[in-house]
Amino acid sequence: GMVGQTTNVLFMRAGGFGDLVLLTPVLREFKRLNPQTTVAVATMPGYGQVLAGLPYVDEVITYPVATEKLYQYEHGVFVENAIERNAKAREVHMTDLFAEIAGVPFTDATDRKAEYRVSASEAVWANVAYPRINGTRRVAIQVGASALCRVYPRPLLGQVVATLLKDGFEVMLLGAKGEITLPGQNPPNLKNLSEHDLTFRQSCAVVNGADVFLGGDSALLHVAGALGVPAVGLYA
Repeated sequence: GMVGQTTNVLFMRAGGFGDLVLLTPVLREFKRLNPQTTVAVATMPGYGQVLAGLPYVDEVITYPVATEKLYQYEHGVFVENAIERNAKAREVHMTDLFAEIAGVPFTDATDRKAEYRVSASEAVWANVAYPRINGTRRVAIQVGASALCRVYPRPLLGQVVATLLKDGFEVMLLGAKGEITLPGQNPPNLKNLSEHDLTFRQSCAVVNGADVFLGGDSALLHVAGALGVPAVGLYA
């Protein structure tokens, strides 16, 4: 319903990373239909970096938005509680729900692929920091998540990792600083990246360089999908 004369639009979603990744097809399609319109996204500090480098996002501002700032935009699209308090979310994909709320028409032909862009310098950093071993397949694993119900049980994940190592995979464990502690001596093809205090975007660059990704229902699973890295979601 916003197609045409609008000069600027503000999409509002507090976070987190995964939710914003799933909003990207809506932002891209909106911009395709309204190339002259400025697209702004309001989100909590820290989350906006997931949208960096996307050509259809013109501005990222901090959520919540001050009233006087809000009035600088002709339209506001509020997608808080699109999922959390919406019975429809049980049947309709989050991206399609966002599109419906935003009034962005989606057809069967619409490109629904979520998007995340690793910058050239981030890709170079990942290659230098974690060079590939010739012929070795690499698995990136996000061990934790924001809620316990999203975390695959540690003992079971340990068995998965042990099997992968035995099968000759290189395993990169991703987590917040100090989140993962490993017992004893570890084989050279197991790397605990939670010791390296990576930024969110650095973790994404590591995922981009992996052959496959394993993780809970969390941010990096959505990023892996957006990057086209084969991914397995582990549900607790």
